[in-house]
Amino acid sequence: MAKKNFNDTFNRVIGRSEEPAAADPVADPVKAEPKAAVKPPVFSFRIKPETADKIKDYAYTKRISIKEAVETMVDAFIYDYESDPDNEPLLSHKK
Repeated sequence: MAKKNFNDTFNRVIGRSEEPAAADPVADPVKAEPKAAVKPPVFSFRIKPETADKIKDYAYTKRISIKEAVETMVDAFIYDYESDPDNEPLLSHKK
């Protein structure tokens, strides 16, 4: 047998009509719409095995992840490229 909500029945008999308050989407985490997470772009590429070994050696020597090692190397390359006045400025790609 299903349970009955006697409070609701009682309220209807005595004439009370309690409408539930509108949920505040900020205060109610269950009903709040999830925010779109900003995901960084993901790349995959192939490199020579010798280069991969050097990256792994660098990461191991510095005690960082391979991802951090690659990011460090690419950032250093871009900084050096942009610092050289003889290089042409980088062009923005289409998004």
